[in-house]
Amino acid sequence: IIYIEPLIDLYYEHILNLLEEEKNEILEEILRNILKIILCDVETTVRRSAQKVLQNAEGDTNLMLKRAKGLQSLGKMILQKVN
Repeated sequence: IIYIEPLIDLYYEHILNLLEEEKNEILEEILRNILKIILCDVETTVRRSAQKVLQNAEGDTNLMLKRAKGLQSLGKMILQKVN
């Protein structure tokens, strides 16, 4: 049987002994990974929403074109904010 509590204590002790610069590097890496997850979630949500919007035009070409232009504008705004 492996007891995990001593390992956790050892991990926390290791974290406490890290230099501030090392802690900052670890924190930056964690934040980068969180941001990647958030961006992936946003991208997936936008993609699914766009598919539903474009598929649900009920044969109206003008409506579909307006929706496509709206999505294009939304995409441009998102890209401007990201860059």
